Amino acid sequence: MKSKPKGQGSAEQKILYYRGIFKSAIFRKYRFSLDRLAKTNPVALAIQLAIKIDFKDMESMAAKSKLADLSACKKKHEMIYEMVDLFRVNWPESFGMSYHLTNTTSHVVYFDIPGCGRVVWRINPWPNYQLPETKNTVSSNSRGNMAKCVKWMGKITGYQEEVAQIKLNGIYC
Repeated sequence: MKSKPKGQGSAEQKILYYRGIFKSAIFRKYRFSLDRLAKTNPVALAIQLAIKIDFKDMESMAAKSKLADLSACKKKHEMIYEMVDLFRVNWPESFGMSYHLTNTTSHVVYFDIPGCGRVVWRINPWPNYQLPETKNTVSSNSRGNMAKCVKWMGKITGYQEEVAQIKLNGIYC
């Protein structure tokens, strides 16, 4: 596998690093297994969506222009609302939104994927789309999302030992 970029690196370096890993021939078999499972297994679909959302989140951070940033953010929000719909049908009590004001966002949305754990993203909710709001404070740290998702992908596809060798964002999966 590829080595981690030196230091924390910029968002652009991270997205290039992750793309390199996810497009490698070794990792491709894990992705294809997850794609097959996602057609019938809602947990696998949730993991697949979480990985895609995290990629869009990094793309928006690495965007060199405002237009590219808006495009990535719009796609990220669409996928988050796709995840909300999946959770409404399968696990209605396992997701929500918490108010958390930052420079660019107003809320944090969280999803507790059954058997896997919690993933979190910062968003500005769409006005016409109702999300359950929680009074509890939700951590807005999404730094470990990708490593968690890849670990769960290994667990659900049966490639847990191979995936455990991958290091993402300084965290072994």
